[in-house]
Amino acid sequence: MLRHAVFIAAVVIVALAIAIPVSSQTIPSSRVGQFWGTFVHWVEFGPGLTFPAVVTLNIDGTFTVAGATAAGIHGVWEITGLRTARFTGLLQNFDNAGNLIALERHRCGFEYSADFNSYTGTEFAETAACPTPLTCPNPLDPATKWTPTPWAPPTGLSVHGARLQVVAPGSLK
Repeated sequence: MLRHAVFIAAVVIVALAIAIPVSSQTIPSSRVGQFWGTFVHWVEFGPGLTFPAVVTLNIDGTFTVAGATAAGIHGVWEITGLRTARFTGLLQNFDNAGNLIALERHRCGFEYSADFNSYTGTEFAETAACPTPLTCPNPLDPATKWTPTPWAPPTGLSVHGARLQVVAPGSLK
């Protein structure tokens, strides 16, 4: 009797594994409700001043950012609503001699499109100065003094992003 139950359970598991479609870039509906993935992220500094970065949101609630204006941001994110999420990331600022001079914190709120392939939002950037390269404040301490970065207004910057899609290999068109 036990052997039959184990056999039936194994057959059901195999049948489900075959019946459930694999998530694919070619099936856009498979991403509905999917916050995570890799996105091209644009920060709007003003008319004609929009800079791109690549943001990878991991399913475990972490993210990384790579780009000329945002290299090395690492952080965490959480879902706050049906199509909304918020993000907090940190990076280190160095002077020309390579000395650590400040910590920078980025906080964002995104609202995703209905298909989860794009988002819009607001990004805030703040710094906490390091008195010396070896005495930076604790970014987790609520008493740490954060001030708006000189390049971002206190009201935040508009941001938007789009999911990076697979492009077939071959000659350029």
